[in-house]
Amino acid sequence: MKPIIAIISLLAIFTVLTLPAQELPRPQASVEQRFKQWDKNGDGKLTAVEVPGPQLFKMLDKNGDGIVTLEEARPPRPKCVSTCVRTENRQ
Repeated sequence: MKPIIAIISLLAIFTVLTLPAQELPRPQASVEQRFKQWDKNGDGKLTAVEVPGPQLFKMLDKNGDGIVTLEEARPPRPKCVSTCVRTENRQ
């Protein structure tokens, strides 16, 4: 009976010790970091060759000129940011 309890206890301890390592989220790269990583020639622009995947390139190339700038790569900001902030501060 004692060996079974010892084995169960060791398994429980092992499980508890490995859980935190498994649950840690991987840090996400910022848009600027990812852009710099993909910009192989360092010219501040991404071409279809530098972006992994033609669909991603097409999505990022918002103006369709065949290059992606950092501004194009950034996610769109909500249109009401400045208006909403001013309105909330008045209340």
